Amino acid sequence: MGTSEQKHTCGRCRKPSEHMTVSVFTSDCICLDCAGDEEGASGYLQALEMRRQAEERGDTSFAGIGFSSADLRHVTVHRLRRQLRTLLDRCVHEEQFSARDSLIVQLRLALADGSGTCWTRSQNACK
Repeated sequence: MGTSEQKHTCGRCRKPSEHMTVSVFTSDCICLDCAGDEEGASGYLQALEMRRQAEERGDTSFAGIGFSSADLRHVTVHRLRRQLRTLLDRCVHEEQFSARDSLIVQLRLALADGSGTCWTRSQNACK
């Protein structure tokens, strides 16, 4: 057998992952999915720049700038959506949840945050 990759647990979503990185907002070790959630947050570029400046100064213990309430909401909503999509996909695949029920839940989520977009198995987004 080949070498096995060591799995770590994401500090944010608790999902096991072979590939981890450090959050730009905090010092948390997070999976790449959670890191992707951070990219759309309004404070992302500022957090990235502050981390870059700390690295240039040689500050290896920089803890990040933290989350504003808007940025925390953004990453939390995206993480929960990802987890819900996984759950819905699994339930539909195992035929424990009808495709219609799945779409209803997704539409309610889309309406709740005002984005007007939702995910389905057959499409990436619908409007």
